[in-house]
Amino acid sequence: MPQAGHTLGDQEAAALARKASAGGHPAEEARLCELLAPRIRRYGLRHLWDDALADDLVQQVLLITLEKLRGGGVRDCGQIASFVLGVSRTVARDMRRAGWRREQMAEAWGREQVRSAGPDEPIDGERLHDCLSTLADRERLIVTMAFYVEASTSDISTRLGLTETNVRVIKHRTMGRLRDCLQRAPAVASA
Repeated sequence: MPQAGHTLGDQEAAALARKASAGGHPAEEARLCELLAPRIRRYGLRHLWDDALADDLVQQVLLITLEKLRGGGVRDCGQIASFVLGVSRTVARDMRRAGWRREQMAEAWGREQVRSAGPDEPIDGERLHDCLSTLADRERLIVTMAFYVEASTSDISTRLGLTETNVRVIKHRTMGRLRDCLQRAPAVASA
C-alpha cells in the first residue's frame, strides 16, 4: 500500500533509484527514466512554455539524476521524485536565464548579430583532420576530450594532472589556432 502522498509510480521509482545507486542494471535505469520523464516534461511545459525546451529539460534532468545516482549523490533514494523536482526547478531556471540573456543581447546588439553558435557552413572533415595533426599531443588530447568525449574541464584536469585554469587556457588557445587553420586557404599541391 502506498505511503501518504506517494503513488505506486513513486514507490517503483524509489526502488529503481536504490538499484541504480547500487550499480543498477541499464534496464532498471531505463525504466526509471520512463517513470520520471513525463513528470519532468509536464514541469517543463508548465514553466518553459515550449515543447522543445521541455524536451531539453527532460534530457538534462535525467542525465543529472543518473549521474548523481551512480555517484552516490542522492541521499535518500526514497525521495527521488522530490530530488528530480528540485533538479527540474534549477535547470529550468537556468534555461530561462539563458533565454533572457539572449533576448537582452538581441535587443542591445541587433538580432542579426546574435546568432546561434552553429557554423555558417559545414567544416571540411579532411581539412579539420589536417589542422588537428598540426597540434601538439596535449592540445589535441584536450580538444578531443572536450568536444568528442564531452569531458568537463574538471575531468580533463584530473586525468591530465593539470589545473582547471590551465586546461581552459590551452583549450581556448587551441580553438583559436584551429579556427585560424580552418580559415586559411588550403595549400595547393604542386604538380
